[in-house]
Amino acid sequence: MLATIAVDQRPGAFCVLSGADDLAAMAEALIREDEGLTVVVPIEVARDRGYDPAFVAAWLTLRVHSSLEAVGLTAEVAKALTEVGIASNVIAAFHHDHLLVPIDQADSAINAIERLRALAHLNTSQHQLTDPGYVKECRRALEADGVLVLDDFFTAEALEWAIADAERHRDDVFYASSTHNVYLTPSDPALPADHPFNRQVISSKGLLADDQIPADSPLRAVYGSDEFRTFLCQVLGIEAIHPYADPLSSINVHFAGDGQELGWHFDNSSFAVTMLLQAPQEGGVFEYVPAVRDADAGDMAYDQVGRILDGDVEVKRLYFGPGALVLFQGRNAIHRVTPAKGPITRLLVVFAYNDQAGIRLSDSALETFYGRTT
Repeated sequence: MLATIAVDQRPGAFCVLSGADDLAAMAEALIREDEGLTVVVPIEVARDRGYDPAFVAAWLTLRVHSSLEAVGLTAEVAKALTEVGIASNVIAAFHHDHLLVPIDQADSAINAIERLRALAHLNTSQHQLTDPGYVKECRRALEADGVLVLDDFFTAEALEWAIADAERHRDDVFYASSTHNVYLTPSDPALPADHPFNRQVISSKGLLADDQIPADSPLRAVYGSDEFRTFLCQVLGIEAIHPYADPLSSINVHFAGDGQELGWHFDNSSFAVTMLLQAPQEGGVFEYVPAVRDADAGDMAYDQVGRILDGDVEVKRLYFGPGALVLFQGRNAIHRVTPAKGPITRLLVVFAYNDQAGIRLSDSALETFYGRTT
């Protein structure tokens, strides 16, 4: 149930009163106890009748069908709220559970409950995102290799959910095939056509954009999770990460059918965060050569790039299965994905962040990647 939990705040403020039988007809909830009648009423109703309640509450509704026989939901929610110092009164109704929390802590309570949903999609027993020792181990591995693979990061249920969402939107995928140089820049007419800067490779894939990812998707829950973002910042050694400011670029699902590939290239960003959702029957292998260029120093490593394109340099291959989270530092490491083969589409999600707020792709880039700008 935690993986599908959502929380809504009912408009207004509320209070809990005992001995206010005259408010029964206007109550949002009634509880008969041996000591008398307890009512939950809007705060303005109580004050209009001369009551001055000490506890003013926000009313939160858990939007998951919680059978009265279900076990563990309210305990997990109560634990999450307790961890952030929020007291709550629980009302278990037939269709949903409802919480009354201090009005000034409503936003914090909502965030704590949404955190539960995000974490329910992750194998947190294997990947302890808030454990300093685990974070240190991940950062050491990334710094040493330029790549970090966390197998089975998603639960099997979350993986199936994400794949099913992608398949339902298959008809909405924007497919494109293009040629480009490895630097993802326009060619230089002042250089020969066979110069490594001008040599062209092919990339062909389909994309689902951020606005096509369902609101209840586990991909969206994890992408927005404070724990996940904090973990990434600590492993990457940066202060903060932010979503893209445009409506298309933050979460993307890549489709690679038979024969489709991602050509050799360097990333413009310093890091990439991806997860394989579905592997093809064959092919679709991630290949890379680390530390080829030094972009910050202006060293484009043309000779080495030429040898790589000629197939004269041994490449590394990264093998990982569906559900594995991959952090890759590809600004100076050239990389590609070999053509997928067979009837099974390779599905990969890209969790795209920036280390600065307010960054958006240009309209030309949006048109190239998604076939639209909005």
